[in-house]
Amino acid sequence: MHTAAQFAELKKAFDAQYGAAKSSFNTQSKQQVYRWKDGDVKIKLKKIEATGQFKLAFYYAPLSTKLNEERLENIPPEIYKLSADQESEAP
Repeated sequence: MHTAAQFAELKKAFDAQYGAAKSSFNTQSKQQVYRWKDGDVKIKLKKIEATGQFKLAFYYAPLSTKLNEERLENIPPEIYKLSADQESEAP
């Protein structure tokens, strides 16, 4: 997807098919994100205002959850320890 018109058409089609999207806007990254869910499938439509980019992603929830768990299990111990130390220092 390359244009705002294409983005708007996709959003309109997803809203019609799956209902009104849940939306969020991140002021730091200037990203507008729309989310829909259909059973185990999650759909994410993202507009990045700072760069003018548009992104569309489909996630199969059971698989993405499993992959995220595997990624967490494979974090090298030294990185995990560093993260834990940083969290304990947080105010």
